[in-house]
Amino acid sequence: MHRGSRAAVLAAGFLVTSTLSVAAEWEGLLARMALVSDAALSGVVADQAPTAAAAQDCEIGPTEVAQFDALLSLSPAEQEASRKLHAKWGMPVPTTAVADEQFLLHREYVINYNGDLKIPLYATYTLKAGDVVSRTRLNCFREDPRLAAPVRSILDDYREPIFDRGHLVPRADMNRSKGVMINTFVLSNMMPQHDQFNQGIWETLESAVRAWAVDKGTILVVSGAVFDADGNGARDPATNAKRVEPRKKVGIPTHFYKIVLHERPNGFVDSIAILLPHTDNQVPKSLSQPEKLAYLQDHIVSIDQIEDLTGYNFFPDMPATKQKAVERSVAAGLWD
Repeated sequence: MHRGSRAAVLAAGFLVTSTLSVAAEWEGLLARMALVSDAALSGVVADQAPTAAAAQDCEIGPTEVAQFDALLSLSPAEQEASRKLHAKWGMPVPTTAVADEQFLLHREYVINYNGDLKIPLYATYTLKAGDVVSRTRLNCFREDPRLAAPVRSILDDYREPIFDRGHLVPRADMNRSKGVMINTFVLSNMMPQHDQFNQGIWETLESAVRAWAVDKGTILVVSGAVFDADGNGARDPATNAKRVEPRKKVGIPTHFYKIVLHERPNGFVDSIAILLPHTDNQVPKSLSQPEKLAYLQDHIVSIDQIEDLTGYNFFPDMPATKQKAVERSVAAGLWD
């Protein structure tokens, strides 16, 4: 795999890299990422301390909450439109037996939710350049009213000091309206993530994806969680998953990934897949953006590898020859 002109080594769990060469290699990408970072699209200064209001679970009143909860209910026609828009090459299908899973369809994305692990296992959505806009962030972490109580995660599941409530579908990808943004905070879109991971390398990857959407016009994004504690390259049973203390309800993923596809006017499909170990200290959030990009590049994999890990065929309706080429290929490097 191409590694560019940089020198990079891992030492004591930290990435050491030639910052100048990396910054030059991705100068355009870094510039676009700065414009579409979570902070830039939130109306806040990066790393500023949260306000007292922002520390609350929900910053809007019950009347608005009810209004936005109603947006979560789609008609059959709206559900079908969501499938067609956000799963152009077919809804992902399991390649092994699964249980406790259900689709949660939004107009802007589709989530596959696991009621045993109480997290979304993956989300798929189309992201266009015009979707990447700024909006003042308002938190509204809350239960998903579409889910039955036994399979629903609740706020108390995250009342502990270690994990962030991390978005699977990024809030900053969904700033197109207040309601759409607010509805990214339902707990069916949340996963436990170490703060160094969520606020560091994961946010950098999210920014890169938005930058690619702006550059290419339209992309398809699949983002999800992996459970492979034994490292055998296949999905673990839910019973083997570590759970968030002290309630031990919400499963803690071992890895997270993003798959991004872009179809050119001539039908050729560009793809890139990135698989990241979910750790609390391997990639400090204090690293520079060029150093984080170097880490992301070192974790480019094939879609086939992620399919093996998760047990899903992500693009079942893609023509077989094209699917094989897209899923077996490994991107030569980060898209610039």
